[in-house]
Amino acid sequence: MGLALLQGVSPTKRSAALTRVKKELLTQFKERFTLRTFLNHRLTVAYANFYREIGLDPQIILPGPQNLISRLFAEHYFPTINTLVDSCNLAVLLTLVPLGIFDQEKIKCPLTLRFSALGDTIVPIGKTTPQEIPPNIPIFMDDKTVVSIFYHRDSEFSKITLATKDVLLMTIAVEGVSTQDFEAGLNTGITFITKYNGGTCSFRAVFP
Repeated sequence: MGLALLQGVSPTKRSAALTRVKKELLTQFKERFTLRTFLNHRLTVAYANFYREIGLDPQIILPGPQNLISRLFAEHYFPTINTLVDSCNLAVLLTLVPLGIFDQEKIKCPLTLRFSALGDTIVPIGKTTPQEIPPNIPIFMDDKTVVSIFYHRDSEFSKITLATKDVLLMTIAVEGVSTQDFEAGLNTGITFITKYNGGTCSFRAVFP
């Protein structure tokens, strides 16, 4: 697991500099990959295999990078949310490592990772009512609510907004993903976030 706390960020709706970089990186990505070569990449395969091992179909519940990048190929779509979320998504594009990004002030620590049970719910981003989570799906929880379904869907309550000042950034390795891989994801996320949103990384830790 890798964790970082970034404080004093100042996200904006758009950034001309980030838009230029995004365009360049998307072009480079499509030159580097086809949808088939992306789906056959060892990191894509590793996260898909993890989903299968816990009883999920990665073609229905897509791991984060696969969800993001499959839409790029199928719909020629890559989301533009705000400079903070966009910075994180570009780090995922570059490294193929899923990243979770949360408004730290909205989370009641400690944050735990466990499998869902009957009765667990989440209010997904953009929704106003809770939705039931099927059993045995990895979820992140603070001391009260589900913050995220493991690299698939995040909660409305902890989402990044233009008012966000402090960010919790995290990544987790599974079998087939090395410490070097997820450190690259975490470090790239930190670099992009601080470059295009300001702030500083006040805490960073990697746990094998």
